[in-house]
Amino acid sequence: EYYLKDITRVLGIKRTALQQWLDRGYVAPSVGAAGGQGFRNVWSKEDVLNLAAFQSLLDHGFSRGEAARALQEKQTLFISGNICERRDRKEFQEEDIFGYDTAIAKVTCLNGAVYNVVVTRGIPETTIFTALDSAAKFLGVPAGIAAVKVVSITDAMRRAAENL
Repeated sequence: EYYLKDITRVLGIKRTALQQWLDRGYVAPSVGAAGGQGFRNVWSKEDVLNLAAFQSLLDHGFSRGEAARALQEKQTLFISGNICERRDRKEFQEEDIFGYDTAIAKVTCLNGAVYNVVVTRGIPETTIFTALDSAAKFLGVPAGIAAVKVVSITDAMRRAAENL
């Protein structure tokens, strides 16, 4: 169990920033939410690691809403090698894929649609373009990619885990 003081110490997040993220629903503790005066939020280790990933995405230009969606979507696109598939977030946790040598790719399509894609770390942007284009119809993603921005979340999560 981790509390606000633990999170601010380990991640260097200011109390006010974390409180704003909580108030706006970008993040939430899974162990216990404060239910009024005198109660505290209780966070799990996974919550703290997700906060580290959230902060890393913000540091690399994602908006708070984009970062929250990238980490909270129930289903997401996943690229490993040159294969692109839609997977349930639960599968990532069961297979210990999410947060282990992974990155989030923010993909902007020509029609303006934006997708967050979980990719194995080190995949070049050209491979992401190719994998998404080849799977576009099958996955229901518009063809034609305008831009890809990849942010590794692994390092931030590992640093946080080492300091817990």
